[in-house]
Amino acid sequence: MKTLEEQWKFGFLLPNISTIQAVGNEYVALTHINDQRVQVLIQKQPNLQYLVKGFTDQYKRPITPGILIIREEQLRTHSGIVAVIDFRNILAICCIITTWKNFLNRGQHIPPSAGFSDYFDIYPIQPHKFDEWLITLSPAARGLDPAKDFSGQTKPEIVGQVYDPKYEPIMFQALMNEWKDHYITQKSSNWRRTALFRSLQIAYQACAMPISNYLTIYDYGSSLALWVSAFEILAHPQNGKVQKSDVLSLIADIPLQSKMLSNRLYTINLGKNKLRVNLPQKLYSQIYDSRNNFLHGEPVKIKHLFPWGKTRRYGLHLFTPLIYNLALISHLSIHDLYTGEYFEQTLIEEALMKSTIDLPKNP
Repeated sequence: MKTLEEQWKFGFLLPNISTIQAVGNEYVALTHINDQRVQVLIQKQPNLQYLVKGFTDQYKRPITPGILIIREEQLRTHSGIVAVIDFRNILAICCIITTWKNFLNRGQHIPPSAGFSDYFDIYPIQPHKFDEWLITLSPAARGLDPAKDFSGQTKPEIVGQVYDPKYEPIMFQALMNEWKDHYITQKSSNWRRTALFRSLQIAYQACAMPISNYLTIYDYGSSLALWVSAFEILAHPQNGKVQKSDVLSLIADIPLQSKMLSNRLYTINLGKNKLRVNLPQKLYSQIYDSRNNFLHGEPVKIKHLFPWGKTRRYGLHLFTPLIYNLALISHLSIHDLYTGEYFEQTLIEEALMKSTIDLPKNP
């Protein structure tokens, strides 16, 4: 009979993030090397110790990576891998929502840590079944190398590791309840939950650093395009095709505290008709139109990346995770949880209001 610690297996490494306290539940967790469950794994897999202790940043400063582990007796091998990824996506999105919410409310100018999904990227090297080896698995490479020679690094575009990133607690718990229902209690699969996890995978990609073309406007345009896809997957009616109106309805179905957000003060074009909408809907409509301009080859300018085309405001991509948070509340039907947490709801709404305010001019 295995002890509780012996029931866990190694999942993946996240070298760009570190935790002091484990995050997760009794079936999946992001944890650290001092966790007793990890120590048991290292005893069983000596090559794992070379992996978790072999990281530095680009200047040879030691790094302790985050370690994703999963309860092996609760999950089959294939579903276990997917379950770990879906858990990673839940944690990443909830951290990113909180990061940009705090950033906007504090009026900062320097990009914060954990604002991009790159911090949560999985490392492609893992312990091999033979103790003295590590295996590399990626679309571009397959490799087998001695574990004792391993030397890993964090991403160079990331200034430093993120320690214990803060995450949106209400949303995190609601999404983890969905995760548990899907992977543990094995309730029958349904369209709503399939759409949820599929949408989170696309949202994770949308949150990546816009750096593929070294920060051109097309990098930001591509990010907005992926965000629109994440929204559309979440709002898809299953039968027929998803429309812009489906996403607008999903976003509208939220009891907002602020009249400035909830009142239908804005007008958008919807087909041949005009529609009165609130602020979150208006912002999504601008994101949607910007996506169309970039992906359909229309002439684009930097103003297409900003609310109302005003370049002295924060970019649309900063507000998108917060609007996505509203869409998730609606999709999960957890309005009452946020109604009971007035403070959390107020912070989200205050951050969205920053889209209507110009930034101060540089002195």
